[in-house]
Amino acid sequence: MVMLSGIDYNESLPQTDDSFLKIWSDHYRRIVHLIPENVPARVLEIGVGYGMLSLLLKRHYPFDVTATEHPSRGYLQSAEFMGLLKREGIHVIEHDLNYPLPFTGGSFDMVFCCDVIEHLPAVIVQKSLNEIRRVTKKNGYLVLSTPNLARLPNRLRFLVGKGINPPLNPVKAGDTYDHIREFTCDEIEGLLQGRFRVLRKEYGLISFFNRRFNFLNSLLFLLYSGLGDETYILAQAVNDSG
Repeated sequence: MVMLSGIDYNESLPQTDDSFLKIWSDHYRRIVHLIPENVPARVLEIGVGYGMLSLLLKRHYPFDVTATEHPSRGYLQSAEFMGLLKREGIHVIEHDLNYPLPFTGGSFDMVFCCDVIEHLPAVIVQKSLNEIRRVTKKNGYLVLSTPNLARLPNRLRFLVGKGINPPLNPVKAGDTYDHIREFTCDEIEGLLQGRFRVLRKEYGLISFFNRRFNFLNSLLFLLYSGLGDETYILAQAVNDSG
């Protein structure tokens, strides 16, 4: 994956260097750790981003990988980046989550929605989860990750009277946003209710979120994992809607 650090993404992404990849390596390890055994081959990643997850899935699993990304993101115009994904056999489709996913019902055995919903306006979150359920096969799976609103740094900020919500005017990249709304694990479970049944939920630490509290966070995480920086969920589709 180090080769990604040298790519021109046609966007200003200074964090995609080797240190960034190292910080996030455990994050992606936790995501793929949730994949059940003997899952059939067709998977979808919502929001290909820098391509790290799709590349991991394609290189290490017998998956047919399709990914979507918002049409306004610069890296979709990067011949180097898109050429890499094409050579790896990853199918990338431009798609705005304001609109229905361009797939027939029940097209995928597993959908990955990792670090996406925190970037979506609230009105789009519910619609997107409905669409994800629609394109997931009966008894298919969803792997979802998102920053944990209840992480330790946020709790400490709240205790001293500081806000913990994302800024009211989030930074934009193309026509997409930085974090708009973060969630606790129980909120995610509530959003999935009626669409997916949660099979596993885990937390993980990401030093990117808490540079000032890494030692304390690591220590307390051993005692109570709910203080973790990131929430990871494996869920299974319910109520065949495809």
